[in-house]
Amino acid sequence: MNPFQFLKNPMQGLMQQQLERMRQSDPELYAKGVQMIQGKSDDQLKEIAGNIARERGIDLSFFAKQFGIKL
Repeated sequence: MNPFQFLKNPMQGLMQQQLERMRQSDPELYAKGVQMIQGKSDDQLKEIAGNIARERGIDLSFFAKQFGIKL
C-alpha cells in the first residue's frame, strides 16, 4: 500500500490496510470487503469504518488521532 494514501484519504487508507490483512488471511472475506467499499463516498467509508470499529470496541476517533488523522 502506498504510505501517502493516508494523506490523500485517511479513511480509505485505513480500510485498504485492513482489507490487505484480510486478503492474506481469508481471501473470501477480502472479496466481500472489497465489494463493500467499492464506489462508496468518503462519508460512507467513514460510517463503515466507524461501524467496524464499534463492533470491536475501538474508538475510531482516538485510533485515528494516534496517526495524526482528524475525522
